[in-house]
Amino acid sequence: MLPTHQKLSRKIGHRYLLVKNMLTSLFLYEKITSTKAKIKAIKPVAEKLLSRVKISNNNVNLTRYLKKYLIGKSVIDKLIEIYQPNLITNDKFIFKYNLSTRKGDGAELAMLKINPDLVKITEIKEEKKIAKINSDNKKMTKIKNN
Repeated sequence: MLPTHQKLSRKIGHRYLLVKNMLTSLFLYEKITSTKAKIKAIKPVAEKLLSRVKISNNNVNLTRYLKKYLIGKSVIDKLIEIYQPNLITNDKFIFKYNLSTRKGDGAELAMLKINPDLVKITEIKEEKKIAKINSDNKKMTKIKNN
């Protein structure tokens, strides 16, 4: 099901759910911090999902495909509605940053972050849509008042 070859000291069912939860968190919150081993296992899967979102034309098939890898409809909708239009112009989807070690056990930490350009373009488009809706509403109120 999920192409992770690292065992991550877990049984197969737990490992698949771990990857699904981390992928869902990555796309929902746009960044995650975890150990290097988990990040190393998740990054290729996330990039493959974003590549699939980029090339897909049929949203029904894409939604079914993403349900195998992600938990929750809101994340799938976010990928299709927000990220898909912006993926066409970008090649680098996800960045990996190495962080310091964790205090408790000394584990090396890393962070995965989605390319900020994907989010900025979307915010600008949403602001334009909101401005257009507001201007249309003002026109409608003027028409009703006359």
